[in-house]
Amino acid sequence: MSERRVAIIANAGGYVGPDLAALLAADSHDLVLGGPRGDLVARCEAAGARVATCTVEELGPDHDPQFAATLLDRALTDFGRVDSTVLFSGAIVGGWFLKSASTEDLNRLTQGVINAPFEFLHAMVPAMVEQGSGQVLVITSATSARTTPRAPLYSALRAGADHLVRNVAAEAAPHGVQVNAVGTNYMNFPGYWAAM
Repeated sequence: MSERRVAIIANAGGYVGPDLAALLAADSHDLVLGGPRGDLVARCEAAGARVATCTVEELGPDHDPQFAATLLDRALTDFGRVDSTVLFSGAIVGGWFLKSASTEDLNRLTQGVINAPFEFLHAMVPAMVEQGSGQVLVITSATSARTTPRAPLYSALRAGADHLVRNVAAEAAPHGVQVNAVGTNYMNFPGYWAAM
């Protein structure tokens, strides 16, 4: 039997995190789960995965450098390496620019939409470059691709996050590390609506 890969799912408590954890557990991955809920750990273990967890309290806010550093440290301590990681970040703040956009909204969005991916990439990519392999996925938003009515600040910052990921990908690729963003939008499943 081949050696199991090690995956970090930073946001295992919601959105696509629980389903992704279950899929990876069934596909020969051991897991580090950030903030898992309910019976997720038991389900992943039943599928054959070894599971390490970090509580929401241990992690703190995802834009804090400690968030990603804690997840990475747990993977390296418990499994000795990390093969793949995924992060979803950013609250959605809507409203028309001319009617309601505020500096407070901009600052709050920047923390989740720009700072969180930056800190995650800043922790994960150098560790993977050092080991010569790895995959990082940052889930962003399709709103970055065009103007988005009622979400001008959000879509503008998501475009910045996508561009950050592309730049980091170009630096990391020669070292055997894949860095990608997936921009989702308007997906009809409970985790999407809960994140709105």
